[in-house]
Amino acid sequence: MRDAVLIVLIGAIDYLFVHWPESRVPGLDRHASLTFLRWVNAAVVADLWLMRALPKWWARRIAGTWCRAERERFNPKR
Repeated sequence: MRDAVLIVLIGAIDYLFVHWPESRVPGLDRHASLTFLRWVNAAVVADLWLMRALPKWWARRIAGTWCRAERERFNPKR
């Protein structure tokens, strides 16, 4: 839910920036503001992806140190 709200918020901000030509970041011109907005969008997407991928990577790394008995306890043969 949090990710969906964040994506909708980013989409709304992008819509305003694209359809309102006078919009800009204070201290930047229009072109620099759009470039800044692109970088912020890329950072937010990277953050969303990393918050999903990093826990999986960490879990695999930790699980790789388990002995055979621990692995079978959490992943029993069927």
